Amino acid sequence: MATKVEQRSYEDALGWLREHGFDLIEAPGTQGRVFLKKYSCSAAIQKNGGEQVKIFAYPGYLIGSEISKLVNKGYQQFLKTAKTEVGYLEKTEMDAILAQPDRRTSLGNRDHALLLFLYNSGARADEAAKLTIDNLQLGLQPSVRLHGKGNKFRTCPLWPITATSLSKLVATFSPPSPRSTP
Repeated sequence: MATKVEQRSYEDALGWLREHGFDLIEAPGTQGRVFLKKYSCSAAIQKNGGEQVKIFAYPGYLIGSEISKLVNKGYQQFLKTAKTEVGYLEKTEMDAILAQPDRRTSLGNRDHALLLFLYNSGARADEAAKLTIDNLQLGLQPSVRLHGKGNKFRTCPLWPITATSLSKLVATFSPPSPRSTP
């Protein structure tokens, strides 16, 4: 579960940056935007809406004819926005979502199998998109091998209902015909 981070105001950020030795230069012709410089590296922040802080020019962008790099990691940590806590669905809510696809059609069966798979495995959308039939083990101990972020693999067990739904879906695919070589 995501932890809540205290939201920093624009003025708090400016104070913290001054205390930590950053040179602050008001951006010409703008209000609420400041260029930062420390150790010959620069970046910029600005007000985002009310009093929140937004990094305007990220390290690596060209600012004032120099490539900005962020040397002081404390600065980057300070400016990160608060992470919103991600909630979860109650079983009744998830059951309502799973009941939406029209299972009398092939597309409805596909959608139901995909929703059930995502709910069961916790797979990210890109992990589901990379999934191949070879990644599925639908036998006595059903599981899936997911290829995730950072080129990392993880194996996740599948519920019997998910395995059954995926088995029916896989059975509808015809194997690719072998290519004939001239």
